[in-house]
Amino acid sequence: MCILSLPIVFNQSAFLLTPCFSFSTTSKPYLRFWYHMYGVDQGTLHVDAFVNGAWQLDIMPAKSGKLRQFIR
Repeated sequence: MCILSLPIVFNQSAFLLTPCFSFSTTSKPYLRFWYHMYGVDQGTLHVDAFVNGAWQLDIMPAKSGKLRQFIR
């Protein structure tokens, strides 16, 4: 999946919602994804998860600023 915002609009948010995943068969679930934040005023990337009926905010440290390369 890919989220791309064109035309670029200042102060715009993007959301990527996926189908639910079941982690009942694993003891150490993990999330792996690639992202880039290249350009002026990229804002902040937050990764949240909906777990057992409640949102868990910032399940990884939030990223902000101009990041020039794809990061995993």
